[in-house]
This record gives sequence, structure tokens and C-alpha cells, in this order.
Amino acid sequence: MSVSAAYISLTSIILVEMVGLDRLTNSFGLLSLFRGASSILGPPLA
Repeated sequence: MSVSAAYISLTSIILVEMVGLDRLTNSFGLLSLFRGASSILGPPLA
């Protein structure tokens, strides 16, 4: 439980360091898109 909480809370900080503050919203949107696609496609493939 604590690992997922740390992952969620550090996501925006890591994205800002990787892509910069000006691209944070676009990168967060793409990350959410890929998270959603993997949660939809993952279980049937497993």
C-alpha cells in the first residue's frame, strides 16, 4: 500500500524533472492514457 502511495505522489515531481514544468500537463495526460490502456489490455492478455 505504501509503495503505490509513494508512486502516485512522486509522479508529478518526476515528470517535472524529466520534461519540465511547461510540458507537465501534456506528459501527465499521456501517462494517464498509457496507464488506462495497460489496465484495460493487461488482464485479458495475462
